[in-house]
Amino acid sequence: MEALLEKAEVCKALRCSESHIDRERRAGRLVSVRLGRRVLFEPEELRRYVAAQRELATGELS
Repeated sequence: MEALLEKAEVCKALRCSESHIDRERRAGRLVSVRLGRRVLFEPEELRRYVAAQRELATGELS
């Protein structure tokens, strides 16, 4: 099992702001896990999110 990622780690990996991550979570496009007050992300979910975004970008270019 891979370690869960904190929001700051996800921001760094995606090169985006925490507010962007929060918007994506609220919209249901990026699934998180809450442990107490902490919001964590499964690495596999991050890979799924990036693949979905890539697919959207490719579809928009067609």
